[in-house]
Amino acid sequence: MNKDDKVEFCVNIIKNFLEKEFGEKIEENKITEEQLKKMFKYCLIKSAYSQNDWNKILESSKEYLSSLKTEEVLENFKENRSKNEFPELLIKYEEFYGNEEYLNKSIFENHKGDADRLQISYAIYYLLWKRIGIDIDINKEKIQEIYFENKDNKIMLNGDTLNTRDTICSYGNSLNDKLIKSIKDKNNLKQIIKKAEDFRWNYETFGNFMPITSGNESLNNNRSIVFKDQFDLYLKAVKEFYYNNLETNYENIFSESLEKNKEYFKIFGTFSDYVKYNYLDVYIKDGEEVKNLFKREKAQVLPKDFNQIVEYFSNAENIIKSRANLMIKELKKVLENYYKNKTNCKL
Repeated sequence: MNKDDKVEFCVNIIKNFLEKEFGEKIEENKITEEQLKKMFKYCLIKSAYSQNDWNKILESSKEYLSSLKTEEVLENFKENRSKNEFPELLIKYEEFYGNEEYLNKSIFENHKGDADRLQISYAIYYLLWKRIGIDIDINKEKIQEIYFENKDNKIMLNGDTLNTRDTICSYGNSLNDKLIKSIKDKNNLKQIIKKAEDFRWNYETFGNFMPITSGNESLNNNRSIVFKDQFDLYLKAVKEFYYNNLETNYENIFSESLEKNKEYFKIFGTFSDYVKYNYLDVYIKDGEEVKNLFKREKAQVLPKDFNQIVEYFSNAENIIKSRANLMIKELKKVLENYYKNKTNCKL
């Protein structure tokens, strides 16, 4: 399949997604900017991984309130959901996942996995990253692989979620002990739970995804281990790697990972182009300085108090929305070129 056929295949995936999920009619087979905006706001919560993660957060939320001796709130929730102060997080969860009919008609019913690795996600990666050389293999009407073609071998890629709620919620468990002990005010704790709930509907959107190296030595796996998915810290390490000035306070496992993925970084050439071609400009200020997601001490990774958690959620949400706008702008250009070429072929 040549490049033009691959573009058409990916455009059709987007068209099918819009038609099935939103009931959108694609006039003259042309996807509009408004339709792209709607798609980029869509939360891909319905993948198998997302449901599992959401389940853990539900249980964690019950633990939070129980630890604050609010058993009566839990009882009220069970008896009468509409007349209590229990966080909307649980009500939304119950309504969403209690509706089997809704789940069964989901576009994702035949694709179990992370939201950043769905067919619609792969299609967007190809259309947005093909300008820097990304490629895909299609077999049995599905995108099977995404990769950069290297002179010696393929650099295999997979979807990655840049900022996650797990960075605050300790990978599905309750908030870490220090946070629970530091947040004694019930209203503050409930505010964090609400912000975590709101963030859920933003962080599993296309503006928070990008293709990155996969496999045992992948940047995806190791940045999660070292930086707990704090993307600003990852980006700072990448910048220092490009300038050959990796600070010694980074754990060896990640220094080694950067070195083992140097062929991936060579594709972009410079840190500036790494930022540009991955639509990461919104993470940068004053030239090439990486923005902090919250004010942290030098060796600090995760937020450790109420103010830092609130700052993290607010900044990450704003960055995701701003990055989505950058991606929509480029995707609009790609689609315009596609329709122009298609029209010229018919003449």
